Amino acid sequence: MRPARFVDRPPILDVADTGPIPLPRRLDPIKEATLSTAYVERPLVEALDPTRPPDAGDVNAFDDVPRSSWFSPDAAAESDAAEPPAPPFRLLPGPTVTHEGGLAAMDARGRQFELWRDPVDRPEMATGAAAATSRILRALGYYTPGVWARDLSKADFVLHDPADDAAVEAFFKAGPHPKGWRFRVGAGRLARTSAPHPPWASEPTTPTIESPTRIAVPCGRSSPSSAGSA
Repeated sequence: MRPARFVDRPPILDVADTGPIPLPRRLDPIKEATLSTAYVERPLVEALDPTRPPDAGDVNAFDDVPRSSWFSPDAAAESDAAEPPAPPFRLLPGPTVTHEGGLAAMDARGRQFELWRDPVDRPEMATGAAAATSRILRALGYYTPGVWARDLSKADFVLHDPADDAAVEAFFKAGPHPKGWRFRVGAGRLARTSAPHPPWASEPTTPTIESPTRIAVPCGRSSPSSAGSA
């Protein structure tokens, strides 16, 4: 393999990748195909014919990944992901994006979250794994949404009508049994710039976001900046 070649100029420390781009096409992967690839096909193929992961494509002349809108070791862990949700929650209209059967909600500070339950036969597994992974990725420098595992009851929600009450009841029944009167719930921070207009609000609500929350997928490549020019 030929070594990387860099131009004769100061190394790039920051990538200007905050400009607008076209809205990406939404992907709806088939759940069964995704699980079979992750747990059957990939382990078998890699065991029989292992391959070396490719080197990072966007490193600079210091052999570092430059800071960008999705990666910053100095600032990622200090963003609003460090602030857990503050009940009571108010339900927001519309379906959830990250989990089927979840609830879109706004906490007492006006920040938006998606709430979800663990599988019935695997209590605390998905919520605990998501919360731990979020903290690890933040510590590594990735701007990932904050995720927390919380024990909630109906008293942690502001219910405005029978529809809200029925939605919360169905939400709690969809997961494992409670411990006492509280149910284990995963709460994922959303990065919306504006919220739908809830029926209980007099004006359209814009949540307060203390610092940008960016969704990042950890991988070896970032935006299409060339390593050769770094």
